Amino acid sequence: MNSILHNWIGTSSYSEVPSDAVLAGSDSDGDPIYVGRARHADDLLPAKVIPNKRKAYVSYDGEELEKYEYEILCGDLYQWQSDSGGHIPPHAMSSGITSSGELLYIGRGEFAGSMTPGKIHPSHGCLYIPYGGGEHRIDNYEVLVLPEIWLPADSNNIPPHAVLAGTDTDGDTIYVGRAEHNGDLIPAKVIINKNCAYICHSGHEHIKHTFEVLVGYGYGWIPANDGNVPPNTVEGGKTIDDETLYIGRGEFRGSVTPGKIHPSHGCLYIPYGGQEIKLQNYEALSFKLYSTAHNWVSSSKFEGVPPEAVLAGHDSDGDAIYAGRAHHENDLLPAKIVPNKHKAYVAYGGEEHEKSYYEILCGDLYQWVPAHGGHVPANAMATGVTADGETLYIGRGEYAGSVTPGKVHPSHGCLYIPYGGREHRLDSYEVLTLPEVWLPAHGRSVPPHAVFAGVDSDGDHIFVGKAYHDGDLLPAKVIINKNCAYVCHGGREHVKHEFEVLVGYGYGWEPAGHGSVAPNSVEGGRTDSGETLYIGRGNFEGSLTPGKIHPSHGCLYIPYGGQEIRLEDYECLVRKYY
Repeated sequence: MNSILHNWIGTSSYSEVPSDAVLAGSDSDGDPIYVGRARHADDLLPAKVIPNKRKAYVSYDGEELEKYEYEILCGDLYQWQSDSGGHIPPHAMSSGITSSGELLYIGRGEFAGSMTPGKIHPSHGCLYIPYGGGEHRIDNYEVLVLPEIWLPADSNNIPPHAVLAGTDTDGDTIYVGRAEHNGDLIPAKVIINKNCAYICHSGHEHIKHTFEVLVGYGYGWIPANDGNVPPNTVEGGKTIDDETLYIGRGEFRGSVTPGKIHPSHGCLYIPYGGQEIKLQNYEALSFKLYSTAHNWVSSSKFEGVPPEAVLAGHDSDGDAIYAGRAHHENDLLPAKIVPNKHKAYVAYGGEEHEKSYYEILCGDLYQWVPAHGGHVPANAMATGVTADGETLYIGRGEYAGSVTPGKVHPSHGCLYIPYGGREHRLDSYEVLTLPEVWLPAHGRSVPPHAVFAGVDSDGDHIFVGKAYHDGDLLPAKVIINKNCAYVCHGGREHVKHEFEVLVGYGYGWEPAGHGSVAPNSVEGGRTDSGETLYIGRGNFEGSLTPGKIHPSHGCLYIPYGGQEIRLEDYECLVRKYY
């Protein structure tokens, strides 16, 4: 079953393009360009991705900037709509955000024989595109939108990307639909296993064999009550006297059932058991225009377990439990995912809460480390945050014959786990960590998940490594196409055929200079006198080359062209735990 969230795939310039990547246009030489996004400084920016050039580009502060790690948007329901002057139409596709909190949208425009995507900056009144080394302003452009799409369906057929709504009491999957009845267009529950849809009207539930199904991405459910609807709530119909009806869902007798939010009546009505049931508390279907790199995969209780999902433990009956996270109230909380029960759970306010939609952590390099009393070890895996900004970590503990994951809450001095309807406190537990992993490598072989560092002047990819030289352990540039690694020492570049490569997830690059390093910078070695060396990278003669940040020397040194090159301004490699 398909996720209802926008599908951003983390990738890099040396990876293949996903089969359903969104095509944005073409470069002046005809190369296809895809829709992407990447981080720069403190902004998340729309990007142009050109696989044939093995690069992505963003525009920022007047310049076009190359990016080698980015996300590509995937899906087949997006459309382009003409606009101008910084304006964005309904259902515009937000893909980024500035450091000051302004949302940026994906647009595209014609320039120098290309059709190039970029960022629509509403407060600037234009689209900016990256091209030819510069940032170019375009006043008339097209905007990427994801319109509401309703498709006719019948009793035995459900369209691809149908929006999931919930489950019936007997476990049957329910989708979002709508159907006409007595002059009204009414939100409907669609149950393919029952060969029909249902609406409610005038106190009764009515069966419909002619109906439409909502399809698409980017939808989510927001708590509401008493006829109120949050921003961006999806319209599902109209009454005969032209009042708008919205799509909501509520829990009733073991089901999660969609229906119609009727604002003037101050409630949600759902069709159930032949009756029209009134609910004051419910969730409203909202179109989420914006979504945010550890490998978190959006999923739901209706879907299977992704490959490489991180196993967290087992339930008392032996069912496997995976590590996840989900929103509750205004917190983002670690969650236990139990696929055999088609459920996920979080602990909050003394209770265990079920969640239908969540994210599952994937990867094969994580480790569990014992801890207690709210302590978290080095490289602990942050996965959530409270409403007041405290970071929460993934932990697990033994309880009632289970090994159950939950949230390590440092200020509370414990791990909380969801179990048996309650939130339970454990003082001793294990914490999920992602240690720095260095693996031996040689020749033309690079380990899976090797950390990408940049490109050489000839376009060869460079990975992060380290190697010994004259008693020092030094950060290295690893170039598989050249069958070796390189370090710099004593003013010269030295070739190494024995070296290690850094592998893992959650790394990023932060600007720094003059020997300084950012918080959580990665250590890459040590001099024979005991000084720590950090991993950095810098631009030089058309390359983006990693090397050693030598704090006492006030610079980054990189190996290039047989020499040790000194750079005052650079980026340092950091661990991003959240």
